Amino acid sequence: MTRFFINRILSTIPVLLGVTIFVFLLIQLIPGDPAKSILGGDATAEAVESLREEMGLNESMIVQYTSWMGQLLQGDLGYSHTLHTPITEELLPRFLNSMILTVASLLICVVLGVVLGLISALRKGSILDKASMGVALIGASMPVFWIALMLMWLFSLEMGLFPVSGMYNMRSPGGWMDLLHHLILPAFATATVSLAVIARLTRSTIIDTLQKDYVKYFQSFGLSKSKINIVHVLRNSLPPIINISGMQVGYLMGGALFSEVVFNWPGIGQALYVAVTSNDYPTIQAGILLIAITFVIVNLIVDLLNVWLSPKLQDSIKSNAG
Repeated sequence: MTRFFINRILSTIPVLLGVTIFVFLLIQLIPGDPAKSILGGDATAEAVESLREEMGLNESMIVQYTSWMGQLLQGDLGYSHTLHTPITEELLPRFLNSMILTVASLLICVVLGVVLGLISALRKGSILDKASMGVALIGASMPVFWIALMLMWLFSLEMGLFPVSGMYNMRSPGGWMDLLHHLILPAFATATVSLAVIARLTRSTIIDTLQKDYVKYFQSFGLSKSKINIVHVLRNSLPPIINISGMQVGYLMGGALFSEVVFNWPGIGQALYVAVTSNDYPTIQAGILLIAITFVIVNLIVDLLNVWLSPKLQDSIKSNAG
């Protein structure tokens, strides 16, 4: 098993290398001159040429990529000529803020999604099952920005229960409680669609698991329903649930972009929005790279968790190794 984990971790290296190539080419293939876009249409030819030379745009793509990779390996994400500041100093604090929002959203959608899916599966065909799955279907069909606007209108503007925007109260920041107070609405707005997906998958997975022979075997021994459902059914249903939850991280990070803009949350999504509107190509490139690398690492963790939680996968790996 140790060899498998090491090999799986090492296999991520070429994937990360491919991600850097893709992100680099994505920005390179954007039509137009990045230097002219940054300086604006009124910039002189000399100023544009000077910025092209400073950004290394006159070099070949191979030289540009090699130079960029060298900077990345040193922890340097580049320089924003729009903000006139190193991108690392600008994006890393915002990236951590986005991680706070994404992790909170993931906890909400996993916990509530699994609970709703479990209750619906155990009460299959009941009014509760139909109502919860109907709400889940509606939730999965709503765009994140619309959910965010509706939550802001109802709970902030109408009821006054939560702040309208920001991450802390700028007048009197109150630590973690203040952060949680600001976090609830954007986290729920970001989590709604993924919550619905996880709830529906959990329901179908648990219904399939309940039909297994070993469940009937435990029932014949007189074990309590709660013990069978929690210890055996839910545990054996975890691998696909964990897998789909890991896949939702990418969607949550994408949805967080809209939540951050609506709620003025100081995250990487808001920074990317500003970078796109100001044609700040180095910041766009660095932001996309951070999100892509995070998604790859999360998928790696999910794969390792699936193996750790599944005795069948462990036995298969051991037999293949033998």
